[in-house]
Amino acid sequence: MSSTPFGLTIGYLAYPERATLTDPKPAFSWCFEGGMQSAYQIQVRTESGQVLWDSGRVASAHSIGGRYDGPWLPSNQKFTWQVRLWREGSSRVSAWSKPQAFATGRMGMTPFPSPKNDTWENRNPLEFTEIAPERIVKRGDGSYFVDFGRAWFGTLQLSGPAAARVTVHFGEKLAGKNRIDRKPPGSVCYRSCETLLSSRERVLVPTPKAPFAPSVRRGAVQVPPGYDDVLPFRALEVEGWPGGTCTAPRRTPGANGALGVGTSTRSREESRVSQLR
Repeated sequence: MSSTPFGLTIGYLAYPERATLTDPKPAFSWCFEGGMQSAYQIQVRTESGQVLWDSGRVASAHSIGGRYDGPWLPSNQKFTWQVRLWREGSSRVSAWSKPQAFATGRMGMTPFPSPKNDTWENRNPLEFTEIAPERIVKRGDGSYFVDFGRAWFGTLQLSGPAAARVTVHFGEKLAGKNRIDRKPPGSVCYRSCETLLSSRERVLVPTPKAPFAPSVRRGAVQVPPGYDDVLPFRALEVEGWPGGTCTAPRRTPGANGALGVGTSTRSREESRVSQLR
């Protein structure tokens, strides 16, 4: 019997059940092992299990982008879909894949993320991972250098032993030992801001706007409503620290599964506490 299809995606989203879709004709894709596919069959079912659309046997070697061609999908409803296939040179059909769930949003919206569609439909939700610094160095002038080891898009949280106003410099590029480049080339990011520390709780440092050109901003995809802006940075310089100790984790957003045509690994490492002393 043919290999059972696996790795189902919709519109290149690996976890469509975590998103809402607004494309009235979503594209279905799947994986299989061994040999060549000669045909496939897709079924879409309603939440109650009723078959909404059956493609029938479709002669095709393609396992990417099989288009839905059934009744208009209603808004704000839940569905499942599955696929089975035939192999080249064989009349035997595989078992059905495991059903994959998906949900519709406001049908008729722009089906792809763009400035015209700044909602988080057709995209997987963000997950956040707290990352501790790799190095924290107290410099001769009393300021601190904090290095996370590599550049990420993220936000920063700080807490201190006393209320105090500090200046935080964000740098994507280093300019030497324990120093960030405050005049980096091209679109490499450097930004700074002031923030008021609290001794009672961690403070989310206001994220300065990244220095991207207007042409880049016009094509940028907005973060979901209710999320903080993110900034690409590798290291920090913190001035005006009041002494004592402080935790300095950084929170970085990552795509949960596939985002657009790209993928990133989901990871939830336990946050480690590092201290500025």
